[in-house]
Amino acid sequence: STTQDTRYDTFCVPVRRRPTHLPLFLLVLFFRNPVAPWKFNDAVSGANADWRAACREEDLAEELARKSQEPDGLFTYDEVRSQSPEEEAAEIERKLEAEWISQIGDNLRQLVAKESSIPLLGKINDIYGPTLGQAREKHLRAAWDALVKAGFIKPRNTKIKIYKDTLTGRHG
Repeated sequence: STTQDTRYDTFCVPVRRRPTHLPLFLLVLFFRNPVAPWKFNDAVSGANADWRAACREEDLAEELARKSQEPDGLFTYDEVRSQSPEEEAAEIERKLEAEWISQIGDNLRQLVAKESSIPLLGKINDIYGPTLGQAREKHLRAAWDALVKAGFIKPRNTKIKIYKDTLTGRHG
């Protein structure tokens, strides 16, 4: 494998024109330090959130420009909208975050089902799964805390960075 040949691991991020488009290329981080993907993932996740917001703003501006060209109707565009653009964006992000937290929670449950005690440092792909590059540590913390509340796993150590922690099942 390339990782064995080069002694580098990789973290790939698909780069798209718009959130729903197919990727144009992959941005690849080559790393040896096991903390690197954790830092990179948080940076990429934040950048993706900003990018989604910019795409929404651009879509709204195009929609408003189109509406301004239409003949006057019975109601104004703002009267037809049930939410402000800001409320709509916040709702979209809340839904995404809830999906990510659920997915990460499922991944953590699967990990702890295989092994009762798992150090997180080398497990970023297993933890985040398809949410990698979108979700970040705050979503992992929320998923972990929800599983603690549900009685599946033991609480995390809040005095250390989460990637230094060990996931432990209730019976481990």
